[in-house]
Amino acid sequence: MTRVTVIGLGSPFGDDRVGWEVAERLAASARVTKLGAAVTLCRAPGGELPRLLARAEAAILVDAVRAGGLRGTVYRLWRPDPAVLAEAQVSSHGLSVRSAVELLQALGEGPQAWLLYGIDLGAGGAGELRRDPLVPAVDRVTEAIVQEIAGWRVAAGK
Repeated sequence: MTRVTVIGLGSPFGDDRVGWEVAERLAASARVTKLGAAVTLCRAPGGELPRLLARAEAAILVDAVRAGGLRGTVYRLWRPDPAVLAEAQVSSHGLSVRSAVELLQALGEGPQAWLLYGIDLGAGGAGELRRDPLVPAVDRVTEAIVQEIAGWRVAAGK
């Protein structure tokens, strides 16, 4: 079992790609490799996410969200209650992420520690990943996740 698993949610298209962009940057990072974290992409949270989370000791999810904030706003939710993951409030995949979390909780499985990073797409329709302000948000989340992984490893004595 991997100590920390990072799961980039989304798709390869448009703004919904921000979760994948963060995951791809982390997968290419020598710092993340040295820390021993696993990084994966998840396109179908309802089908893939329970399996990915069930195998993780600690998990970090990263996704595009529509939470009513300004475009590029970053949210960090520590082990959010499934009710917080309602589609209208958080993730662009909200119902599927919520269902996956509820399933694992009902089975008594899943990571002991996990959090969700969301990057708000703002109002309006999804477009192509643009320089302003999503890319700086991707940069901030990528670095924050590296720090989270390092902190969890130190706390675990690894």
